[in-house]
Amino acid sequence: MHSTERTLLRHSLRELGISFDEWRQRLIVLRALAGLETGASVECIARDLGYKSPSAFIQHNVPPMHRSHPG
Repeated sequence: MHSTERTLLRHSLRELGISFDEWRQRLIVLRALAGLETGASVECIARDLGYKSPSAFIQHNVPPMHRSHPG
């Protein structure tokens, strides 16, 4: 099946009720939670999900109010 990116985005919104980006974000969070439940470190999870570092993963996936701040 050959479809344009725009067609796939439109179909995902219609079929899933959310945008493709939101669906992808939810999938990442679910995979991260599954990894945490098995005892994997944030570093391992971040690497497995394609991030260069744990901090990059956290920046993209954890809302600011849920990040720990040293101090």
